[in-house]
Amino acid sequence: MTGEPQEVQAEGTAQAPSEFPVVNLEKGDSLAEVVGKFFTSPWGRDKRKLSDVREALQSYGLNYPKQSVAVALLRLAKTTKLRRFKAEDGEYVYTSATTFTPAVQGRGEGVQSELASGL
Repeated sequence: MTGEPQEVQAEGTAQAPSEFPVVNLEKGDSLAEVVGKFFTSPWGRDKRKLSDVREALQSYGLNYPKQSVAVALLRLAKTTKLRRFKAEDGEYVYTSATTFTPAVQGRGEGVQSELASGL
């Protein structure tokens, strides 16, 4: 040992930046709004368990009981903002209900402009 500070990390504990969603949170956002923002980010395209959502919330300093997060996820799934299904292990997983692609959004703009012009 040389006396210099060394960075010590346990193997497998380093968190990659993509492991948590990157979103802008407002001060008055409800739990459902925060979770909804998580699932509209690229992070939400992958299957996520309740524990993943809780860890993401905690990464932003938001500590909610497991039951509160579960209810928020269920309500978002019932309003079709999230997809909810059982994984092979029997635990529910959640994913974004819609994925936005630039090609689809580009086609819709023409229809909206036609509707706006009075068709």
